[in-house]
Amino acid sequence: MAAAAAASLPDRVLRIIGGELGETRALGARIDWLTIAFRVTFSPEAASYLAERKAFCSERIGRKKRSKCGFELGELGAELRTHRASGALTFENGDVRGRIDLDAAGGWTVSIELRQTYLATHTLLASLELMQRTARAFGKVAGERIRRLDFAADFAGWPLLAEDAAAFLKPRQGKGAEWKPEAKDLDGMDGPALREYRRGAQGITGWTICPGNFLMARLYDKTAELAIRPIEKTRVEEARWNANGWKPGERVTRLEFQIRGKALDELELRAPAALVMGADQTWQYLTRRWLRLIVLESSSRLDRCATDPRWRAAQAVIFEHQASPAKRVRRSSAASARQALGCILSGLAAAGELPTFDVSLEQALRIEEDRNAGKLTGPIAKEHAITYAWSDREARCFTTHALEQYAAGFVRLISAELGTDGPREAAIGLIARVNASALRARQDGETPPPPIRPNLAELLRPHQDAAAEAYELAERAALES
Repeated sequence: MAAAAAASLPDRVLRIIGGELGETRALGARIDWLTIAFRVTFSPEAASYLAERKAFCSERIGRKKRSKCGFELGELGAELRTHRASGALTFENGDVRGRIDLDAAGGWTVSIELRQTYLATHTLLASLELMQRTARAFGKVAGERIRRLDFAADFAGWPLLAEDAAAFLKPRQGKGAEWKPEAKDLDGMDGPALREYRRGAQGITGWTICPGNFLMARLYDKTAELAIRPIEKTRVEEARWNANGWKPGERVTRLEFQIRGKALDELELRAPAALVMGADQTWQYLTRRWLRLIVLESSSRLDRCATDPRWRAAQAVIFEHQASPAKRVRRSSAASARQALGCILSGLAAAGELPTFDVSLEQALRIEEDRNAGKLTGPIAKEHAITYAWSDREARCFTTHALEQYAAGFVRLISAELGTDGPREAAIGLIARVNASALRARQDGETPPPPIRPNLAELLRPHQDAAAEAYELAERAALES
């Protein structure tokens, strides 16, 4: 019966399952990208030194600004660059790149990422130690969390076939797009869901699966990519491959997974310490639960199709030890602050209560003076012209005041809309929506504040005081008349 079932399978399926594509061999696996944000309280010495270096970088030499300079802070030596638009500083040396932003959200003031050549030649523990040591050079570290994490594994004997584009069993709503070296680290790609990239006689060079998502994958011809990379990077990669049985001239295929944002939270990978113990569990989840390359037509249902032998080689990869797939805890996505602001602005605009901004005469004259002096060249967008030469303090003051005004205006709109069915119905509807939102948050693992009972006496006091004051003023006016 098994022989009869096999005979009914298409020749293409038999060719793949039977191993006619050759043996796929793993040539190594590692963390290929790591960005960690640190909550740093800067020491007085570091803050003073950075302010001096920033001022030095901002000095003008004739008509040009320096924009970059060297700096040394303890054991850390690097090149420092200033960014006038954001007020942030970036630094880099042969091993690390980083960003310093004293106004960063959540107090994550220092962000550090390692160069890929360092990750390729050092252990994960050594890499984490370097990043922590770099952060400590600025002051006391009060917290750390991963912002971006890439897993990568290289394989020999993994040909990329045209039919593979339709054989990825991926999450619902997941889209695929072909990989191209120039867009390797871009988070989003436009155009058709599937587009093939070819390079002469080499054929397809790869794909990106779920581009732009918090969790995405790339499968591509690493040999083709290294052909346009510096020779030093090629030598580092080939040294790793040689140690795992690579034969010069063999084409190498790389499988990468990029994890960011809420996907890190759902996989419990925010803490760097969790990465040391959880790398294998995460890889097993990625290659067994989240994405598979299947043999199409090997079953009538996609989820029952056989796993492609090439993908089985990926599932067999081990970073440190054998492990079961990690559990991913998905939470319903509540509206973000930016989404809430969008709703507020849309509501005010629809009600005709959202005036636009324009360039003041003072800013226009300042821009013209700088342009005549050669300090400004080329066109400038209207929103940049409005905020031209603002200090950080002025920008924060404007943003805070504007948000308060928009929130107050939106409260009036909501009150008017809820009150159309009567005040009691408005109160009932509001309480029901608040309780339902808190219940959803509790089901997602959040801990909402304890429930409260409305204190009507406290709520009515301002209205009673206002009414008493109005009565007193009316009585006084009547006596005076």
